[in-house]
Amino acid sequence: MSIAHKLTKLGKIDFKGQKLAERVGVSFLVSFAILSLAVGKVTDDLMNTIYVYLAGVIIALLVVALPLPMYKKHPVQWLDQRKSKADTKKTS
Repeated sequence: MSIAHKLTKLGKIDFKGQKLAERVGVSFLVSFAILSLAVGKVTDDLMNTIYVYLAGVIIALLVVALPLPMYKKHPVQWLDQRKSKADTKKTS
C-alpha cells in the first residue's frame, strides 16, 4: 500500500463529523476571542490579547484539522452501483 493511499485513508471523516468539527472550531474560536479580550483588559496589554487568541487558534487547529475518532462515528453507507441499460446491452 502506497504512502499516498495511507494518507488519504487517514483523513476520512463522515458528514456528521464535518458538522461537529465546524461547531467545535467555531466554539473554540469564539471562546478564545472572549477569553483573550478579558485577559487583555485585565492586564491592559495588547500582546497578551494576541498571545491568548493565537494559542486558541492553534488549539482549535489541532482539534479540528486532525481526523480524530470522534469525527468518524457515523460512516457513510454507499449504495451498490446499479447497471444502466447501456451496460446490460454490452454484456448480452
